[in-house]
Amino acid sequence: MADLEGRAAAELAHQPARGAFGQPVQVAPDLVGPGRGLPAEGHRAARLAVGPAGQHRGPVGDREAEQQFQAAIKLNRGNSWAWYNLGSVYMAQRNWNKALDAFDQTLNGNLRPDWIEVWSYIYRGNSWDAIGQRERAVAEYNKAISNGNNYDNAQATAQGFLSEPFGKKKNAAQQTGENQTN
Repeated sequence: MADLEGRAAAELAHQPARGAFGQPVQVAPDLVGPGRGLPAEGHRAARLAVGPAGQHRGPVGDREAEQQFQAAIKLNRGNSWAWYNLGSVYMAQRNWNKALDAFDQTLNGNLRPDWIEVWSYIYRGNSWDAIGQRERAVAEYNKAISNGNNYDNAQATAQGFLSEPFGKKKNAAQQTGENQTN
């Protein structure tokens, strides 16, 4: 594990932290350190470059990213940033139940940075939609809207998922393509 952390730290020196949809995230110095949200060691692990819903950049794969985020969580179980990114890894793997659990832990953590709360509600809604529990998904999208945070167009995204469930556009486009080839 020490070798894994050493490699990750070396890689991170050249990669900016990424938030929802791959946008660079500025981590304020007052958030890093013991008792201030992101522990220094956990922050290194959580800074793995993660794009939208776990699209990993560079040589880091899902399994390695999962291990890094779990290491950050082990250092600070209240680290919402690490839980959020772990949930993103699980979403990329289409492991909806683990994603739900991770985003639940995100919401029970320190909620730093503040946009993590609204996007956790949205991704919980996506996960509920993916497993066919639309009523629960709608409840999560409504929580995102009630939250009011509009980081990275979160409000319009939540509204969009209220009118069209997560995954439905993709499935409809695939079916249209299949119908045209038949």
